[in-house]
Amino acid sequence: MLRFLLTSLILFALSARVVASDLGSITEAAELGDVEAQFNLGVMYAHGEGVPEDDTLAVQWYRRAA
Repeated sequence: MLRFLLTSLILFALSARVVASDLGSITEAAELGDVEAQFNLGVMYAHGEGVPEDDTLAVQWYRRAA
């Protein structure tokens, strides 16, 4: 349970930081193979942060990051 809470807190902090960033720059970096940007887009689409919530796109970006 503690691990879940810590992971959730980290993801929340990450998504807050990402939302403040320029979506275009993140998308461009992700498309160029930046793993962190790919993961961040996955988080954004999974939670609807700055983009429409889309589980399919979230999974696609998570897979590219992996």
